[in-house]
Amino acid sequence: MLTGIRAAINFPTPLGRVRTVVLLTDGYIGNEDKILSEVQHNLQRGNRLYSFGAGSSVNPFLLNPIAEVGRGTSTIIRHHEFIQATVDKFSQQINNPVLTNIEIPWEGIGEIPVIYPQAAPD
Repeated sequence: MLTGIRAAINFPTPLGRVRTVVLLTDGYIGNEDKILSEVQHNLQRGNRLYSFGAGSSVNPFLLNPIAEVGRGTSTIIRHHEFIQATVDKFSQQINNPVLTNIEIPWEGIGEIPVIYPQAAPD
């Protein structure tokens, strides 16, 4: 998985554009720490990383944080859930972002509050 992640996130994106990368999986993926570290340190500006898992063996401990770091969202469908409505909603979200490159500056008095997540998804 690490080789595929590297190839996907190191692809340059033209300035002013947003590139969507979707990680699809139906099984357990190990090496969470290495994969997440790779995304944290090497995700190119303008790339968004979404994760989509289907089945009973999906690893949410990788899919959720990888989407958060990648400024995307994570979607997991369990084996007993209806797939089509979830896939349609996911497709609509990634193909039609309402806002991109959201930034929230602090202009108040006092300490800067902790904002979570630090980089808001599109």
